[in-house]
Amino acid sequence: ESSIDLARCGGRGRLTVQAYVWPTQRSYTGQPSVELRVLGAPPLLELVLEELFQLGARPAQRGEFTFRAFMAGRLDLAQADAVLGVIDAADFEQLQVALKQLAGGLSGLIGSARSELLNVLADLEAGLDFIDEDIEFIGRAELLARLGAVRQQIERLHQQAEQRMQSQHRNRVVLGGLPNAGKSTLFNALKIGRAHV
Repeated sequence: ESSIDLARCGGRGRLTVQAYVWPTQRSYTGQPSVELRVLGAPPLLELVLEELFQLGARPAQRGEFTFRAFMAGRLDLAQADAVLGVIDAADFEQLQVALKQLAGGLSGLIGSARSELLNVLADLEAGLDFIDEDIEFIGRAELLARLGAVRQQIERLHQQAEQRMQSQHRNRVVLGGLPNAGKSTLFNALKIGRAHV
């Protein structure tokens, strides 16, 4: 726990700042981190940031924490992409899709397909090792069925990815007019109407 002199911004007394230290690699970025907790008033936050910048800290770049988490192996590429999906989600449905991907849903499906392909490959190689002994580890019909199932799974993932890449931006509308012209009434009526759709 530390404090900052409030006289620098015209106040009196000192502002208490609590620091929570993550000394190991269990932070979001997989690196040692410090999380500061302070009252949420913007002038106070600016004062804390100014103090930190004078001590040599710098603001994080956009996406820097997610990039660091990816580089440290805390997130895979699909999960790192899902972070942006969570930020850009325009409705609850988009948020749910992004959160599922962030939790490893997409990565799990890809991992499952990869695992099944490796199992099929192992069965084929085992059959080649024992070809002289007439032992069949996997028949042609079973091979085609298993490969077909993996192909369908990959095609579904591809369709989902294409749908996600399509622009889902909504049109922006500005309600402009003189004071007391009915902008708020119209806006509220539109919100109520949308809730009943």
